[in-house]
Amino acid sequence: MLFTGDTLAEHDGAVIPGVFNTDRAELMRSIRSLSELDVGTLCFGHGEPVVCAAGTAMRRLVA
Repeated sequence: MLFTGDTLAEHDGAVIPGVFNTDRAELMRSIRSLSELDVGTLCFGHGEPVVCAAGTAMRRLVA
C-alpha cells in the first residue's frame, strides 16, 4: 500500500499527476521513482484509492 499524498491523484478511474505541484519535471521524476515500487493499492490525497494493479497504473502514467 502506498500513500502518495499530492504526488498522484485519481480522476474518473485514472491515475493522474497531482495538480497541486508547481515543478512538473520534479513531479514526473517522483512519479517515475514511485512507479518502480511493487504496490497493490494506491491511496491519494484526492480521489478514490486504486486497489487493483496499482503499480501498473503508475507505470502506465510514466510510459
